[in-house]
Amino acid sequence: MPSIHYALLEATNNWAFSTDQGNVNAVVFLDLKKAFDTMDHEILLSKLNAHGFGDSAHTWFKSYVRNRSQRCFVNSHLSD
Repeated sequence: MPSIHYALLEATNNWAFSTDQGNVNAVVFLDLKKAFDTMDHEILLSKLNAHGFGDSAHTWFKSYVRNRSQRCFVNSHLSD
């Protein structure tokens, strides 16, 4: 079984256990595919910094949004 399945089973089990204990579960699912292409990356990074994201998270986001490019291959032609 792929590790994603184990992760989902473990998460579901943890949520059920937490609910059984009378706790409330909050889950956030993020689709980052296009989110970063529609916003100013410098504003995002400054807001992450202002909201206290740790150095490792800030570094990860910075490496993710900087120096990105996209090309499209259609009908044997590659875009600039």
